[in-house]
Amino acid sequence: MRRSDRRPLSPAVALVILIYAVLAPMLINSGIADNGDFSRSMQWFIEKPAAFPANWPSDDATWDRRFTKFWIDEWTLKPDAMPAGMESRSSAQILNMAGIAANAVAVTITGSTAYSLRIASIPPRIVQAAAFAGLAVIFYAATASAALTFATMFFVSAVLLDVGYQAFFNSFYEERASLLYLTVLVPATAMAFGTVGGWGWKLLFSAALALFASSKAQFAPTPAILLAVFLVHAGISAFPGLSRRRLLALTGLFLVPQVIALAATSGYEFRNVNAYNATFLGALTFSEDPARHLEAFPPDAARCIGINAFVPGTCFTELGELTSHGKVISIYLNDLPAMAAALRFASGSMNDIALDAYGKTHLDGLITPVFEPALWTGLKGLLPAGLGFYVLALALSGALLPVSRVAGLRAFALAAQFLSAIGVSQTVITVVGDGRAEIAKHLLVANFAFDLALVLTGGLLVHAVVVSPLAGKAFSWRLTPVKGL
Repeated sequence: MRRSDRRPLSPAVALVILIYAVLAPMLINSGIADNGDFSRSMQWFIEKPAAFPANWPSDDATWDRRFTKFWIDEWTLKPDAMPAGMESRSSAQILNMAGIAANAVAVTITGSTAYSLRIASIPPRIVQAAAFAGLAVIFYAATASAALTFATMFFVSAVLLDVGYQAFFNSFYEERASLLYLTVLVPATAMAFGTVGGWGWKLLFSAALALFASSKAQFAPTPAILLAVFLVHAGISAFPGLSRRRLLALTGLFLVPQVIALAATSGYEFRNVNAYNATFLGALTFSEDPARHLEAFPPDAARCIGINAFVPGTCFTELGELTSHGKVISIYLNDLPAMAAALRFASGSMNDIALDAYGKTHLDGLITPVFEPALWTGLKGLLPAGLGFYVLALALSGALLPVSRVAGLRAFALAAQFLSAIGVSQTVITVVGDGRAEIAKHLLVANFAFDLALVLTGGLLVHAVVVSPLAGKAFSWRLTPVKGL
């Protein structure tokens, strides 16, 4: 942003930033039970939970207490970390390394040798707060309305601070990295594609996109999806100065992250587990005639339809190697009713960010929450799921088209389109990638993206309507900065 384009920060905007800064630290005592899915990203430096004799308990009662029921703050570090032994090389490892550094600093202050997830969460919480502040400042610069910026950012903070999302920061789940990088991606997009966005901001956008896309295997296709959205958006919004050479350079901002994401997730350890679930806990369960898709499997394979890969038995061990995501896609392409049923199931599973199946009480109740905001969780219950979700997404995208032709709002419209595209595409990717398995958790980031898209679109539409010539004739007021705000 050029110095000449800057305006003094409104007290109202400063206030909403201050409110976020005060409330955010209060969520540091909220966490979510790790169900073992996180192990691939942390076993290279974590030995076990400090309160347990082993990481993988042998008896059912201790297993249930170790997983699913409670979240655990303190962990025992391995005497010698083994970075070469990382099962996952996703960008979530950056947060693990930041957590190790934060805990190393804490040791010098507290003397505790345990690895604390609360301390590890401090660096990402600071980054998210900075991204929120940056988004507030940029939105105010674009709309010149303190009141609208305050209202819009209030609801953005309601999304960001909802315990359904914040609980993941006190965990080893890769979703915590996805949530953080996606938050950063929003202001980065607004600056990179704004009227004064230089190549420094564009490189920041590309870096944020690469981090998000490589945070978890399910987000690897994101750069290609957003590139398609950008090209359509650029054509419709009459993107200024978009020569062939410049378009090629801008395309690179998406293609480089795509290559990085594919490289980071190509060695994914649990690919066969996901492919098995996508087949036997996914595509075949949605088909009205699954038998016709079992020709490449043993004669008794039908017994495994609806059986999760982690259920004790022989289904996964016998059939896992015979499955692939290519076969899953083939089933759907040759059985369109099954595809329709899968999409109905995935879109019908949207809006569940409470994830009540995952415990959010600390082990033995030693750490109690200071503040657990769930305003947005309640509002999510008012949003449509199933077909209604796709209708709402289409309506948001259509409403953003005229907004995208306004120079000052074009970049925010693009950011909202990106967020909406991520939310919609994930309903397809998750069910094709892992079937019905943990569908609500797998759609968490999709919900987060769509929630931000909804809030930003609402703010942009209010601004576009109020400043339009038609509104000026109908009303004598304008939603502009108010003196003293």
